[in-house]
Amino acid sequence: MKPWIPAVTALLALAPLAAAAAHEPAADLDELLAVRVSSASRFDQVARRAPASVTIITSEEIDRFGYRTLAEALASVPGLYFSYDRNYSYVGVRGFSRPTDYNNRVLILLDGYRLNEDVYGYAPVGTDLPIDLRAVERIEVVRGPGSVAFGTAAMLAVVNVVLKHPEAVAGSEVAVEAGSYERYGLSAHGGGERPGGFGATWSLQGSDAAGANLYYPEYDAPETGGGRTRGTDGDRNFGATAVAGFGPFELTALAIERQKGFPTGAWGVRFGDPEARTTDGWQLLGLRWERPLDERLTLSARGQVGHYAYDGVYPSARFGDRNWMESTDNAWWGADLQARWEQSSRHRLTAGLEYRDNTRADYRTFDNLGGSAFQADHPFQVTSLFAEDELQLGEDLLLTLGLRHDDYPEAGSSTNPRLALIYFPDRATSLKLLYGRAFRAPNLYETRYDDVRSAAKGNLDLRPEVVETAELVAERRLGESLFAEVSVFRSQFHDLIDQRLDPADGLYQYRNTVRATSTGAELDLRLRCCRGLLAYGSASYQRTEDDATGERLSNSPRLLLKAGLSGHLTHDWRAAVELTRESGRSTVQGTTTDSFVLADASVSWEPEGPFSVELQVRNLLDTDYAYPGGFEHRQDAIVQDGRSFTLRLGARF
Repeated sequence: MKPWIPAVTALLALAPLAAAAAHEPAADLDELLAVRVSSASRFDQVARRAPASVTIITSEEIDRFGYRTLAEALASVPGLYFSYDRNYSYVGVRGFSRPTDYNNRVLILLDGYRLNEDVYGYAPVGTDLPIDLRAVERIEVVRGPGSVAFGTAAMLAVVNVVLKHPEAVAGSEVAVEAGSYERYGLSAHGGGERPGGFGATWSLQGSDAAGANLYYPEYDAPETGGGRTRGTDGDRNFGATAVAGFGPFELTALAIERQKGFPTGAWGVRFGDPEARTTDGWQLLGLRWERPLDERLTLSARGQVGHYAYDGVYPSARFGDRNWMESTDNAWWGADLQARWEQSSRHRLTAGLEYRDNTRADYRTFDNLGGSAFQADHPFQVTSLFAEDELQLGEDLLLTLGLRHDDYPEAGSSTNPRLALIYFPDRATSLKLLYGRAFRAPNLYETRYDDVRSAAKGNLDLRPEVVETAELVAERRLGESLFAEVSVFRSQFHDLIDQRLDPADGLYQYRNTVRATSTGAELDLRLRCCRGLLAYGSASYQRTEDDATGERLSNSPRLLLKAGLSGHLTHDWRAAVELTRESGRSTVQGTTTDSFVLADASVSWEPEGPFSVELQVRNLLDTDYAYPGGFEHRQDAIVQDGRSFTLRLGARF
């Protein structure tokens, strides 16, 4: 069967949604286009004036399609794709995703506060970010370089998860879930404003899943259980968020933790051992203040404290009862001050200073028998200056110039510019010509990790990675209900950090060795034609190659096709379906994964009253597919889950 046949069949099956919604009052596309974003330039602006290619996932879309994790939501965005090694989820952008990079080239924010930690540069996007997405107002996705606004790690994209604020919440909701792989979950969120100007929102979420029973032919031997593993894929997580506001002050809080088993035998662990697991946890507290001093000058300040902890248990496949352990402890505080000066209706200048103090950046490896292989704690500070000038050159032409300088103690300094020229030929159209440069500073793991047992050594001479991107974006509203965006881009990567074998001593070391180029195009369509009916569709083509060899980089699909449709079947019943078509990716072992088509669907019953019921089906077509593994895996590709179900029961108060 042709791979596109099931996709078309599933999409046609939802045609009644459009017919059912056609008799309802028209929805207002203006609401979607008027949503303001803050992660392109560090201040609120409508997306069509932002100096970047921006996609916004609204709270309505999160609710309609039943997204449970950030990764599920981001999978709908043009040019973004994912890998999952049954431990962590990894996001790729426009054909670029190095295996096991822990998302250190994508910046993840919560209400504008950085979540990427500073030992690996790791950022959570899957079940390792267990927050209730029903408590999220929107997710801002800014593709392309973002270092001008946020510094290191914002190479490929900036993703800002914006929590619902008190004025947008009234009441509470509690939900319980049960699903495949013995998964059970509980979530709750609520809040509202109180007399006197005080308001707060909160959310809680937790889940526990036994995980899948798996078979890996690479381990099909009597001493490894015939390649079958049970009870090693478990996932237990918990998370809480809160937002509180009073006058010019706003407080954001986050506390999350996840324990995950990994069943693949990665990193040389004893295959099938249920002790193999990783535990990650974040705590974050941020305070923001903003006040206009007069009609032209506005000051804002933010402060934050945070902590990240990681523990890994790796039962050794070579040394009997010995378990290798890893532990990370990263603590930081930071502050920034920003001034926004409206010199005139045609000229806005934003400038600021940012400081971050990593008071603890500790990484160590040891074993359960009392041996210690490596330990290092290297606190460091980062000072940054940034400015952005927005000039209205005429009624239809906007120029944005940005510059940021970051100073790192070991990697040195990095200065990154941005230029955007935006032309508005009419009220429905905008054309953006964009150029930007971004960087990633080498992290502690890459510069400091020395362990002969693991055949690894550090490299204090690493330089920051750099990407330069040029892009042309055309956005147009087509009538009252359809919005279209087309973009073409070219990104050049310099001094990419990859691990290499040193023949002089047989040890692996991270080095600035790779130069790569990515070129491509994206088409994105968003439909809001009728009340209760929304749809999207996108096509992305990208070609990412090593400049030295001309070969395609591993873990880089050429083609991504996506579509989603949601609408009412009756007054109380609603349904949604999403389709993804992805071409194959090359692996680090020189093989290629198969292309595939995925379909997700949901149906919900929401009568007049406090209760609701929702049934979600992931991988509706039960597609057999796999994502490339990393160098740490014996498998060239990691098989993903088949069809799975989740039943959600909700109650509103």
